[in-house]
Formats: sequence, structure tokens, C-alpha cells
Amino acid sequence: MKLLIIGKRFYTNRDLIADQFGRQFHLPKIWSETNDVKVIAFDYYTREPEKTVSGACTFNTVNIRGRLTAPISAFFYCRKTAKEFHPDVIISSGDVVTGLIGCRLAVVNNAAWFYDVYDDYRYFSLSRYTGLSYLLPKLCSRARGLITASVGLKHLYAAWNSRVMVAENGYDPTVFYPGDKLTTRKRLLLNADYKLLVFTGSIDERFDIKLVGKVMDTLYSYDSSYRLLHAGATNTSSELSGEWLISLGSVSQGTVADVIRAADICLAPYASTPLSATCSPCKLAEYMACGQAVIAADVANLSRYRSFGVQIYAPGNTEQVVNLIQHQITDPTLCKPNHALTWSDIAESCLDFIEGTLSAKST
Repeated sequence: MKLLIIGKRFYTNRDLIADQFGRQFHLPKIWSETNDVKVIAFDYYTREPEKTVSGACTFNTVNIRGRLTAPISAFFYCRKTAKEFHPDVIISSGDVVTGLIGCRLAVVNNAAWFYDVYDDYRYFSLSRYTGLSYLLPKLCSRARGLITASVGLKHLYAAWNSRVMVAENGYDPTVFYPGDKLTTRKRLLLNADYKLLVFTGSIDERFDIKLVGKVMDTLYSYDSSYRLLHAGATNTSSELSGEWLISLGSVSQGTVADVIRAADICLAPYASTPLSATCSPCKLAEYMACGQAVIAADVANLSRYRSFGVQIYAPGNTEQVVNLIQHQITDPTLCKPNHALTWSDIAESCLDFIEGTLSAKST
């Protein structure tokens, strides 16, 4: 089967090409083991197109920002690629612009079109434009099937298309696995005596920055060995600050795994927002895969991971988080990996869904 995937080069401040990160990298790469796969990644930030090959999968980037004609040029580039490639299936993975281009290409090329809607795009900046906001339900209803990243998103988009599956964001077990805490801290030049709390990923509107600040101030007033180690970008105007903060900025995926292995406790401190209500955080799967103690806000049905050892708190409850951290420092509950969240398992489930949907249509 020939698969053409149209997606985004940058997601959560990660570069599809440089970081080899996320669903838009791992799923096509795994599919290419048994299928002919090409990826076109829209680049909203840089201008120079790039081409790379990972395994049997070819990734091409195309600029879609910087001039008014860029989206039109991107469409014609995609049309030319599709005409030469003759895909059986086109998958759009991204916002309504990505969806619209994929949908039109599928019609022109007589291909089946699937829409990977991995976020609640009603709250994205593009949805401020009335026409694009109107397009989202129309596009979802026209897709042969929808792939969503969470149960919450499945319930949302099922109103527009009955053929919906959940493919959560996962982890790469060759990168994320348990390791020795002290050895890792030595490699990262971290004090072995720190009571080290870790958060990996971008600090954006889903991150409960006020709660984290209050929690860390409280813990630090009790014991000055508490530290918060953050690896990732900061998108908010209100940045975390305090003597307890160690900020690494954006780092490689291998270093992210080391940061997790260095932790006493890993945090998923989400605020209760519309976007966090339907999120599917890679970091939670990565934390569990590294066998760490994990504390997470009860958003997006993350409480279902209690059976894997994740400690859950009510969003915004500072006192509960402080108590959980103090208990986990003295008597940690180490998580078990959720093997269903490996990218290989997720990729297989997606292919089964696509093939099953196509078979049902042909009978």
C-alpha cells in the first residue's frame, strides 16, 4: 500500500527532522517497513526545504510561511508529489490547512483520505478565522476515517464521523527505559543528594505554572535540597523562577530520557483547560517506560494510569501535590511501562484501522 502523509515539521517545539520526534515521525517510519511511505511536512518557521530518509521512509519539508503565496505553493508541491507517487491512502496529520490540502489531493488522485486530528483544533489560532473554524466539522465528516490522540478527542470528533479510532502519543522503547539514577545524575552534573522533581516538555498554556511555583516554594521552605529540573521550551510570558529551578531548555530525545532517569519523581502538572482536557502527553508514556515515580493531574482521563502506578491529584490542588511528593520521596511507587503505548503497537493499530475501513467500504 502507498501512503502519503501530510503533516507539520514542528510540534510542541520539536523538529520532525532534527529531533525525530512524535507521531508524525514514528508512525510513518514504522509503516514504511511494510508499505511505500512518503511524508510532506509543512514548515511554519524556517524557509529552506529539507529532505531526509529514515529507514524506508522519505521526509520532505516545504515552507508554508513567509509570503502570501506560500500555502498555494505548498499545495502545488503536494499535488505534484501525489501525481508522481500515486498514493492509495493520504493521511493529513494536523490543523485545518493540512486537512483541507489532504482532502483535496485525495479527490484529485482518487485516494482514500484519513484525518489524524491529534488536538482540539477549535482552540488553535487558525480557528479565529470564521471560515477555517467552519471547515473543521466539514473536513471530519468527509474523511474515510478519523485517527485521534485521546478518548476525549474521539468523543469530540465522533459527532462528525462515526469511524474513529484512538492512537495515543507513545514512546520509543529503544530510547526510554529504566536506568541507574546516580550514574545518570553524574552524567548530567547533578547533585546526588537533590530531591529531584522533573518535568519534560514545553511549558505552555496547559502547564499549571502557578501551582508548580507554589508547590516548589513550599517544599523548598521545608527542605532546601528540593529541585525542579525542567527540560523543554517555555512558551508562556510568566516563567518559573526560584532557587529551586534547574532549566536545561530544549535538549535531544536521548537527554530527555536521561533527565527522566535522574528523577526522584516525574511530574505532569496540567491545569484544567480545554486543551488539556483532550491531551495525550508523550511524557507520561516516557515517564512510565523509565520506571519512575509519577504524579499527574487528573485531566484527559489520565487517572486510568493508576493501575500502572501513576499518582493522581485534582487539578489546582497545591496541598494534595505537596503531600503526594513528600510521600513519594520517602516511599516511592515506581511505575510499570504501558507496552500498548510503544510506537510500534500504535502504528500497527492504525494500519489495522485503515485497512479494515478500506475493506468495509469495498464490500
